[in-house]
Amino acid sequence: MIMNDLSTETKLRLLKQIRERYHENMLDLNARENIIYGYSDINPSYDDALYGQEDFENQNSVSHSHFKLRILISILLFCCIIFMDKKGVKMVGITSENIFEAISTDYETKVSDIITHYINKEIDIND
Repeated sequence: MIMNDLSTETKLRLLKQIRERYHENMLDLNARENIIYGYSDINPSYDDALYGQEDFENQNSVSHSHFKLRILISILLFCCIIFMDKKGVKMVGITSENIFEAISTDYETKVSDIITHYINKEIDIND
């Protein structure tokens, strides 16, 4: 089908559908960014996001400041674990061996067992 063969009304309807899908995708993307990066940056105006009229420099500076803070905290925690391991220090009753054990534990089987349990429980309720 060629665009010239479409009526103006059909073209406008298609354009509206494209914009709605784009908006839905942007909301999904923002929700994922909020989960992953820990901040919410949902665009208040759909038209601004669609036509690129928002201030991207301000948006990037806010997101990087949170990222830098999280990196700094993780580096400090890593240094504390190394210090605990080298000196044999216990903090709040936790040793570095306890931390290494918790990190190396495979939680995938535990999570899949919990999910399976709730799925089976949900199926029993619906029957």
